[in-house]
Amino acid sequence: MQPTYNTRATLVLSSIALLQFALFIGYFPFAIIVTPYGDVLDWLNGYYTLADQNLWQTLWAPHNGHRLVFSKLLSIGDATLFGGLSYPIAAVCMVLLLIAAATALLGIHRSVENHAQRRWATAVAALLLFPTSTYASFAYPVNSQHLLVCIFVFLACVLLARCAAAVRPSERIFYLLLALAAGLCASLTALNGLIVWPLLMWMGWALRLGRAYGLAITLVGVLAIAGFSYDYPIASETASVASGLQALAHIANYLIEYHGMPWIEVGGLHWPAMVLGLAILLLSIVFSLKGLLTARTQQPIAIVATAMLTFSLATAVMIAIGRHQLELLPAHRYAIFLLIAFVALFVLNMPRFERWMSSARGRSIVVPATLVFALGYLAQQVAVGQFAAQRAMKFAQYEKDFLAGGRDPQMTTALYLTGVDTLEQRYRMLEQQRIYMFRPR
Repeated sequence: MQPTYNTRATLVLSSIALLQFALFIGYFPFAIIVTPYGDVLDWLNGYYTLADQNLWQTLWAPHNGHRLVFSKLLSIGDATLFGGLSYPIAAVCMVLLLIAAATALLGIHRSVENHAQRRWATAVAALLLFPTSTYASFAYPVNSQHLLVCIFVFLACVLLARCAAAVRPSERIFYLLLALAAGLCASLTALNGLIVWPLLMWMGWALRLGRAYGLAITLVGVLAIAGFSYDYPIASETASVASGLQALAHIANYLIEYHGMPWIEVGGLHWPAMVLGLAILLLSIVFSLKGLLTARTQQPIAIVATAMLTFSLATAVMIAIGRHQLELLPAHRYAIFLLIAFVALFVLNMPRFERWMSSARGRSIVVPATLVFALGYLAQQVAVGQFAAQRAMKFAQYEKDFLAGGRDPQMTTALYLTGVDTLEQRYRMLEQQRIYMFRPR
């Protein structure tokens, strides 16, 4: 006989999750930054002038160690097809996010047998999947690579799990090819997309796909990494990036701050956020290692969750190594990777939550704690949504002020970090092409 549950509590949690999603969708149009700034100005300059409109040359050119093929393609496509509206890029990213989130929710929903627990788990997952703190990863089109690489890696892992579940050899090969294609797309999206290959190799072992499949994954992965590395500039200081105890201490501190986003930037909450960040970091390490070592005893959904958690953790380490010397707090655009860690940790702990929820005493602890967390998460949704909308308005004002002749250093630095002269040249290029703020109205 199945245990009874607090139906009203489940309904409240589901309502909070629905409100969370409504706020996520509602704030989104106001959070989109349509002002061209930063890297996108360099990409368009490379396309329209330096490369003489050679599209592949522009797409393949490395940028800060990345091959940002898809983000550049979206930006150039938006400029040439829509005059630089920015909204099409944001809309594409939002649709892809919703599809990926729906896939994750469906997998979580199906993995729980008990009906009441299934509704509770799905509501918690829905709550976690749609925070406004991830806006900086795609509502600012110049940062779209962060969301895209997450989607491609997730898609590759899910498709490989589907390959293992297929019965007919032709079906297995079909899903393997799709998984490899998603992995190649991840490799062309950002540097951390290369993490997908060791993850897929590990998943092939964990899912018992066999030597032939493992060899195919390894071969394509090696070719992808070799292709990425071709004509790849290596900075002279890379070898000493992680050398010395001081550097390691800075990296560790950055990792803790990173896992304490977004509250790490709020003055009065800095130290609580550091404690929270340390807890999330340690949990990520423990469950990643546990999942990697015990994968063959786990269900496919746990194997996918372990792969995504490891991807999130490895990405955090890469970001910390690359940015710890800047003495800046982690940028909001990395929040999408932290979201993956939250959802993966929840999925890996679902069996534990199910055991707790199977007893009255366990429910008396889990249910109130979850509702308190949900209300706090909802407050964060509003606070960060307001922040994102105000940031978009600030950039719109920067655009007006710059076109009116203003050259305030804070404004010009926000629009283009390396100097006002280059910014002026980039905006003249936009004017010549009649795109963004210069497109015909």
